[in-house]
Amino acid sequence: MKTDEMNKLVERAMDTITRIISLMIEWIRKHPSLALIILGVMLVAAVPGQGTSVLIPAFIFILVGVALFITSRVFYQRVESSETLFSKGSGERSELAFLLSKLLTEEEARIVEVLVESNGTVLQREIPYKTGLSKLKVHRIITRLASRGLLERRKENGKVIVTMDEKLLRFLKGAGQPSREK
Repeated sequence: MKTDEMNKLVERAMDTITRIISLMIEWIRKHPSLALIILGVMLVAAVPGQGTSVLIPAFIFILVGVALFITSRVFYQRVESSETLFSKGSGERSELAFLLSKLLTEEEARIVEVLVESNGTVLQREIPYKTGLSKLKVHRIITRLASRGLLERRKENGKVIVTMDEKLLRFLKGAGQPSREK
């Protein structure tokens, strides 16, 4: 009897440890800087009483990990996926917007989303900051969308202004609003 109870207890403990490890791996995949913090904590915990020979590198790992984590949270802007912009409506309009999101690449949809948020007009130099894409990639995507007739690019006073097609802008703004039908 006691061996059966002990086996069940060990099995539950192993399941719990496996779940914790898988959660930690998933967590570290989302936040790689936390691996340094965990490594530092493991160094401190693994060698108690060793003096400062291990503590200094451990605290360096911890401090660098914390600094990387904080700066990544401060400077990293998560851009909503294109589907959130295009799938907010309801009914036929939502279905059409969803299909449109499938026709655009994710990067094209990010630029279109910036234009919709800016009421259809934005300076080209602002788009890389709002999307996280490089200037060259933004230029190429805008050229591609302009060749399809979705956007228009014009120069004024040395600045490149990107405007969205008026009908497309109205459609996408309408797709992002809740339905007003009664």
